[in-house]
Amino acid sequence: MLSLLNSLQSSVLSHLPTITSEEALINYRNDILGKNGELTAILKGLKDLTPEERWTVGKCANELRDIITEAFE
Repeated sequence: MLSLLNSLQSSVLSHLPTITSEEALINYRNDILGKNGELTAILKGLKDLTPEERWTVGKCANELRDIITEAFE
C-alpha cells in the first residue's frame, strides 16, 4: 500500500505542471482527492490492514494528502 502512495505522489506531482486550465485542475483534484478519488480509495482500504500497518499507512496517506493539497493550491 505504501508503494501505491508513492506512485500516486509522483504521478500527481509530475502531472500538475502540465494542466493548463482551471477547469482541468478542478477535475484532476476531484479525481485524486474527491469522494471517489484515488487517495480516498486508498484510505478506505485501511480497514483491511493490521493495526500496525494501518497506523503506518494512515500516517503516510495523511502526509500525502497534505502534500497534494498544497501542490493544488
